[in-house]
Amino acid sequence: MGYIIRRCPQHTFQILTKRPERIYANLPAYWEEIRNRVWLGTSMGSGKSIQRLFDLVVPIQDGIKFLSLEPLHGEIDLPLHEFVDMGHKFKDLIDWVIVGGESGNETGKYRYRPCQMEWIENIVAQCQINEIPVFVKQLGTHLSRQLKMSDRHGGNIDEFPEHLQVRQFPYELVG
Repeated sequence: MGYIIRRCPQHTFQILTKRPERIYANLPAYWEEIRNRVWLGTSMGSGKSIQRLFDLVVPIQDGIKFLSLEPLHGEIDLPLHEFVDMGHKFKDLIDWVIVGGESGNETGKYRYRPCQMEWIENIVAQCQINEIPVFVKQLGTHLSRQLKMSDRHGGNIDEFPEHLQVRQFPYELVG
């Protein structure tokens, strides 16, 4: 992981995994040198995967950490109270949340799973209340079809409901 990152100091790298429990054990010896240019994230599509969040943020206390809640195919309630019980503020542990519905086809091997508007709205609201930048990537094929959107994956932000036209980035990049 770190060799290319170390050789390209002009770039910022995003590392996204479904196995965040493996990140800490695989950080290079020179992590301190590159940590400000690496964003570590985990992907979850439903609340069944919420343990990944703890695996990401608990062992690694520095650097940008983000959640990719896509393809969203089930409701996710971020466990804000559990982090408070651990003595942390959620916004101090997660720097960014990306959310989006699943893209795919009506038939064949790559069918999409439905995403509900309320699931996206709930995540955006939780992030806004907790001052966590949130990026609504796309509404997904299911909602695109329901709303008769021009982009079949629901990725045209101009067609999102106004309250979901949110594309924020981690605070280090702003300004």
